Amino acid sequence: MARYLTEVIQERIVHLVLATSTLSEGVNLPFETILIPSLLRRGNSIRAREFGNLVGRAGRPGFGTEGRSLVLLESEPADTRWDDEARRIRSARNRYFALVNELVGNQINSEDIGTGSPLAILLSHLEEQWQLLAQSQNHTEFFRWLERAAPLTVRIDSRDEGLPAYEALDSLDSVLLSAIVEMEQLAKEELTVNEIEKRLQQVWQRSYAHYASQGEKNLSEFFVRRGSALVTNVYPNSSQRRQLYRTNLPPRSGNQLLTRYPQIIEQLESGESYAAWPTRRRLEYVRTVVDLLKTLPSVGISEYVGRGQNPIPYQMLCNGT
Repeated sequence: MARYLTEVIQERIVHLVLATSTLSEGVNLPFETILIPSLLRRGNSIRAREFGNLVGRAGRPGFGTEGRSLVLLESEPADTRWDDEARRIRSARNRYFALVNELVGNQINSEDIGTGSPLAILLSHLEEQWQLLAQSQNHTEFFRWLERAAPLTVRIDSRDEGLPAYEALDSLDSVLLSAIVEMEQLAKEELTVNEIEKRLQQVWQRSYAHYASQGEKNLSEFFVRRGSALVTNVYPNSSQRRQLYRTNLPPRSGNQLLTRYPQIIEQLESGESYAAWPTRRRLEYVRTVVDLLKTLPSVGISEYVGRGQNPIPYQMLCNGT
C-alpha cells in the first residue's frame, strides 16, 4: 500500500498530502510546497533538525530545482487580553526565526547536515575497497570485475581481506536487484539488457546520488554496468532474482535463507500442536527454531533476552533455569 501511495504521488495523480511529522523521515516525493501548521511538538518548540527535515521535503532533486515551505505561526483566541496575545505571537515568531538562524548556521559546514548520498557513498566505497583488494587503480580492470564478480560463488569469511569489497558489492546488488525486479513487475515481462540499461540510467538521473555527486561521473557508469551484469552474468535466472528480492536481504544473506528455508519451514510446521504442549517442550521447540535462524549471519540474534541491567542469557532461558 505504501508503494502504491508513493506511485500515485510521484505520477501527480494525487496533488495534496496530509501527513503527521513522520513526513520528515526521509521520504523523497515531488512536493513543491510544504505547509507546517505548528512549530510545537507536545507543547515544546520543534527541534532544528526536524524542522530542517520538514522544509527539506520541498523541491526534491529530480522533480524541481527549488521548493517553498510555509509556516503558520500560532496565535491565541481573541478573548484573551490583547497584550498577552501580542506577546504570544511575538514568542512564536521568535521561535521561527531562531530555527531559521540555526539552520543557516549549520549549513556553513555541509557535512554537519549530511548532504551526502548513501548510494553515492556506497559506490565510492566499493571502488576504494576493490583498489585495496586488487592493489590497482585501473578503471578498466575495475569495470571488468564489476561485470564478472559473483558474490554467491566466492568463498570468503570474516578473516578474508576481500570481504569488505564483496560486502559492498553485495549491498549494491541488493539495490539493483530491487530496481530490476520491480521494473519487470511493472512491465509484466522480462526486459532485455538494453531496456534494463536504459531504465537504470533513468533511475540514476532521478536519484539523489545523481545530484549529490556531480563531480563523480564514473558513479553512474558503475551503477548501470553492475546492473546489466546482474542480468547477463551474475543472476541471469529471473526466477532466482525474484526469490532473492522477496527475502528483503542482500543477495548473499538472501541465498543463505533460501538454502535453509525448507528446514526452517519443516521445523515451524512441526509445531502445529504447540498450544497443547507442556512448557518444557514448547521451550525446546522455540530453541530449535532460534538455533536455525542463528545460522544466518544477517539475522543477528542476541545471546541475551530482555533489556535493562539484567538481561537473561539465551542458553539459561532455553534450559528452563
